[in-house]
Amino acid sequence: MALVQTHMVIDALKAANEGTSFQLKTMTTKGDQILNVALAKIGDKGLFTHELEQSILDGTVDFAVHSLKDLPTSLPPKMIIGAVTKREVEGDVVIFRKDLPYKSLAELPPNSTVGSSSLRRIAQLKMSYPLLKFKDIRGNLNTRFNKLDDPGNEYSCIILAASGVQRLGSPFVERISAHLEDLYWAPGQGALAVETSQDNLQAIKLLKSIHNQRAYVTCTAERSFLEALGGGCQVPLGVKTSISEDGQRLVLDGIVLNLDGTEHIQGTTSGPLSEPIQIGQQLANQFLAKGAAVILEQVRNASK
Repeated sequence: MALVQTHMVIDALKAANEGTSFQLKTMTTKGDQILNVALAKIGDKGLFTHELEQSILDGTVDFAVHSLKDLPTSLPPKMIIGAVTKREVEGDVVIFRKDLPYKSLAELPPNSTVGSSSLRRIAQLKMSYPLLKFKDIRGNLNTRFNKLDDPGNEYSCIILAASGVQRLGSPFVERISAHLEDLYWAPGQGALAVETSQDNLQAIKLLKSIHNQRAYVTCTAERSFLEALGGGCQVPLGVKTSISEDGQRLVLDGIVLNLDGTEHIQGTTSGPLSEPIQIGQQLANQFLAKGAAVILEQVRNASK
């Protein structure tokens, strides 16, 4: 997936900067190496980014491509987001095992096993489907599909980001059974971020050619909300954003849940499109007043 995403960015840069050539350098991160432990148990600060950022600071590479939802809200010194790409579909999808006839989660028998490594997805689905079981599943998308279709693993289905499946194209897209429209997505989901050094003026200039302002604004509001509540990719927190028809206002909806989905806080706020950081902070303050800090502290303690 990382290679697919990087090639997407390189292709966009080539299209916008005719005659410019790029050299691709691959590397493995801590998050790629530890596949037998749930993400929430590892600790998520820089899990998929630290090694890449170090290479940028060392001057080994000029920039690195991330799925924005995996990028910590607080970047290391001198690191900046040089571009946010046009946002793809933000939500999640369900993929059923090949030999099963089901088309929706509501059709699954009680005690069916759903595969997901996301506390956000699991908590929301437990709230709606308390009779289903949930089991961690790690690895790239090819690995997850293979694990799903092996009956010995007992997965009835897996939940994935729609954008990730779509980036891989056929035959993966054909396996999508349903889009989970009711689920709040992760902050930044569906967008790619290109990280570089604030000192690399050439890279910054180049990356401006593929920057999508609409995606940047919506993702900034979402990430501001997450950061104001303590940050971290592995917390059961979700968002939804929309822009008013006149293009002047941003609407931000959020949800915070405990791990089993029995407690949750929901809220919404809006503000001028030019103030995404303030909108995120405004919604976070609303959540803190309702007791979100207590729920999130319980989650973090349980994940240690």
